[in-house]
Amino acid sequence: MPKIPYKVEKQEEDEDYEIVSFEDFCDKSPNAKADLLTLNDNINYRLYYESGKENKLDETGEPSGTNDHTETSLNGSKISHKKKVPFTPFGKSDKSRRGSLFSGVIPKSRSDGDTMREHRYERFSPRRGCLNRWLEQAAGLLPGMLVAGLLCALGIATWWAVGGALAGGWGDDQYRKLWERVHPDEVKNVIVPLNVEKPVKTEYRLHDHNNLSTKNRSNATDNKKKEVKKGFLEHSPEVMKELCARIVDDSMRFDCFPQDGANEDECVKRGCCWNAKDHLPYCFYPPQYETYQFMNSTENKHGMTVYYSRAFDTGYPGQFDVARIDFNYLTDDILQVKISDAEHKRFEPAYPAVPLAGGAARARYRVQLDSSAVGFRLVRNSDNVTVWNAQNVGGLILSDKFLQLSAILPTNYTYGIGEKQARFLNDMNWKTHTLFNNDIAPTEDANLYGSHPFYLALETSGNSHGVLLLNSNAMDIVLQPTPAITYRTIGGILNFYIFLGPSPGEVVSQYTEIIGKPFMPPYWALGFHLCKYNYGSLNVTRDVWKANRDAGIPFDVQWNDLDYMRNANDFTYDTEKFAGLPEFVKELHDAGMHYVMLFDPGVSASEKAGEYPPFDRGLDMSVFVKNSTDQPFVAKVWNKVSTVWPDFTHPNASAYWKELMADFHRTINYDGAWIDMNEPSNFLSGPLHGTCAPEEVPYRPYRALMEIRGKRPLVISRASFPGLGQFAGHWSGDVFSRWHDLRASIPQLLSFSLFGIPLMGADICGFNGDTTPELCTRWMQLGAFYPFSRNHNSDTSKPQDPVSLGIVEASRAALRTRYRLLPLYYTAFWRAHAAGRTVARPLLFEFPTETKVYDIDTQFLIGSHLMVGAILEQGANSTRVFYPGADPWYSLASGRPLALGDWASVGELDVVAVRGGGIIPLQEPPSHGPVSTASTRSSPLQLLAAPSREALASGNLYWDDGQSLHSYEEKKYTHIVFKLKDNELTSTIQWWGYGVPQINEIKILNQDAIKTVTVNNERANFTHDAQTKVLTVDCNINLDKPFSVKWTHH
Repeated sequence: MPKIPYKVEKQEEDEDYEIVSFEDFCDKSPNAKADLLTLNDNINYRLYYESGKENKLDETGEPSGTNDHTETSLNGSKISHKKKVPFTPFGKSDKSRRGSLFSGVIPKSRSDGDTMREHRYERFSPRRGCLNRWLEQAAGLLPGMLVAGLLCALGIATWWAVGGALAGGWGDDQYRKLWERVHPDEVKNVIVPLNVEKPVKTEYRLHDHNNLSTKNRSNATDNKKKEVKKGFLEHSPEVMKELCARIVDDSMRFDCFPQDGANEDECVKRGCCWNAKDHLPYCFYPPQYETYQFMNSTENKHGMTVYYSRAFDTGYPGQFDVARIDFNYLTDDILQVKISDAEHKRFEPAYPAVPLAGGAARARYRVQLDSSAVGFRLVRNSDNVTVWNAQNVGGLILSDKFLQLSAILPTNYTYGIGEKQARFLNDMNWKTHTLFNNDIAPTEDANLYGSHPFYLALETSGNSHGVLLLNSNAMDIVLQPTPAITYRTIGGILNFYIFLGPSPGEVVSQYTEIIGKPFMPPYWALGFHLCKYNYGSLNVTRDVWKANRDAGIPFDVQWNDLDYMRNANDFTYDTEKFAGLPEFVKELHDAGMHYVMLFDPGVSASEKAGEYPPFDRGLDMSVFVKNSTDQPFVAKVWNKVSTVWPDFTHPNASAYWKELMADFHRTINYDGAWIDMNEPSNFLSGPLHGTCAPEEVPYRPYRALMEIRGKRPLVISRASFPGLGQFAGHWSGDVFSRWHDLRASIPQLLSFSLFGIPLMGADICGFNGDTTPELCTRWMQLGAFYPFSRNHNSDTSKPQDPVSLGIVEASRAALRTRYRLLPLYYTAFWRAHAAGRTVARPLLFEFPTETKVYDIDTQFLIGSHLMVGAILEQGANSTRVFYPGADPWYSLASGRPLALGDWASVGELDVVAVRGGGIIPLQEPPSHGPVSTASTRSSPLQLLAAPSREALASGNLYWDDGQSLHSYEEKKYTHIVFKLKDNELTSTIQWWGYGVPQINEIKILNQDAIKTVTVNNERANFTHDAQTKVLTVDCNINLDKPFSVKWTHH
């Protein structure tokens, strides 16, 4: 049966609703911006309100009024007079209106005996006066009437069933709340569930995702709002002494006075305990510091909402009178816990855009509430371990400019929280980490360029969980040896996402489901990059590029820093010192190489009108950050006089940047954008003129280029926040040329792998200060295996490219190994893009139950079967490496066995190892001439198979054209799986959508003497090294069909 089209009556412009047909209501997109009430709500509302109104009908039974309405039906057009319905529950719309859900029915008149819930609807079509006309057509209409009757009966039954299941019985309170939802402007005060005089006493309330009822549901209509006590929590000295005596474990001290100047008098006023001990909080919360009291809760299969009323004044201004906690069961492994002000809307970051989740079918967790306590517990169902205990822990403070929550963790092994320079394993000994983007050279105990309030915790059982606090305000995160964590932030809401894993890799994958999975970099971006701040001229840039290329240094991307600009102004270049830059970029492209240039977010503000389009256009589009007088905020970065900054939340900001970048791209055909100084950095403390208005805070915490190129771009950003990995990579900033910073680069790399930003690396050889040949050699040998590999240093440091520093041989060897491994790296990036996996990863990801690896951050894995060690000590020629697990490890260079489940000392030739059980795709670079990805991608592939203890192995190869947009999504790629079993190596094509080079060599490790080898059942040439036990098979195998390689032993 086709849809009946609706023709809409005229509506007033100021009406606060949208008429929506039943079909359109059902067709509403899940992403629709309108606040759609449920169909059950709509029906219940209509039955209650519309049926209760007296309707004055004329003698013909038709409604009074003059608005003509044409109803188009299957029987043709009918003219009727329809009274305008004063309410539909779908919010405002544009001028194009459609008929309401009940546009085809009108309420019957109500007799005194009618109840408010009775159905009193009839068709408003004109009545037919003759029974004969009906009888004449009865025979033809009877089949349709039977079908319609069955459908109506089914619809009514479904409505009542759904209504009863979802909404329960509808009373006056439900209808009142629904009326308030659709008429917010007529509600003077926001009404929230009312407080209970005394909380309901229950030890535990267990909530499962499929429990549609809630125990101890309070009757809000019987409650009266309780008067909040003014002033701090007060107990008698005797009671306080008894409460404080319960804190016998110093690790259970949760700081009640995080501000400076803690003293006993002020501590006692806060209702807290005082006991001065070195290196511990002097002032700490007593047990059950219940700042809020339970009011009521509701739950359905999608989540649960709990309301708490303020119990007393904590002393922080603007405390929430009523707190709301939403537990949203996003998936079986992801829980959102959103703590907000129930009466006032507060700021929430617009990015990253969190996708809608499908809900939890079989949740692997459960939330525990106790109505006599504050907060909640989160329990993992598989082993009943409390993953997060935030119930009566510390002090829950919810106020305008200070929000605090503490939770006890199940383990001391936590990782993440950044950006920071520190060991990978977090220090849990009363360590405070401040998160607030800051332009500062990396150093310990300082907040750096990015903010990532995410941690991963690992239990010795191998189970893991992760937590993100999605809040962009300045914050402190305190770790203490309980083990416990405390969050303190100065604005917004507490919006937690908890990821249940259970493996570390699954935690990161779940995390990227929320913040966005990493972008797929172009293949050339995985090559080696070279840059220096202040080459000084294009001639020097060209000389460095040519010298390293001619020396055989594998090399893909030449960069220029700020010095290419005129007066340090974005979207300009110095036409004297860098004359011929567009032609040089063409020369790079002709050689199969690429070019990246720096852009700062700050725009010069000192040029006269008409002289500098970026400033003029920004004013025209009103995109610059404003000060308190609604004028552009003016300060200074690199520009000669002054700087303004685009407001990236402004709706014109994207168009502004795209326009400027596109115009500049027509002048210089650059391939990537390097975004620097975007914390944002300001060389001044405030504006250039005047001062910032003082702000009293109770606590002070310590897509454009893609469209332009039409290909995958490369964007590298210094500042970062959750979600950056969808669009860009990161480098660790202005590190120092020191052995300490060389070692620190590995924990930084691993942390950003947790943060969902796999394309990351440090400035090889260091940025600040002069390096040495020894330090730079060791850094090149390590940095050759960073996912993002770039040598870069400052304008005041001596040149440190391999040729200038005289370390060509070591650099060339390390980079040739990197280029040989690029098929493995590219496949790992595809897994990150498609499934949220890590590229560089800590050993604990593959060996989560092996406690020896928990603290190792001098080694890392690429994928699951390649491990990189490094010589990190001055004067050393070898390093100690731990080889975990039950499978043997082999040298990538020679294939010889190295160790199994133990430490071993290796030299620089064996710092890269292959784990038994893996098959590694390789691509040997050309032995002569310049080396870049352009010259290697067309070369034949090789396979290296390392058998496990059970003589098994497997591996993957992902391949596409390396540069097109959406290659994976549009299935323009090839995915092949390789397996080794029973002396046979085979391939299986999972998807074929792009041509792959053939294989010309296969190496199988740890093989005894070989008798015969066949490739696709034909005898093949081979060699066998008796000392290293490596079998090498010469072949020419096309990969568009499955292949088989078999061998026999003597």
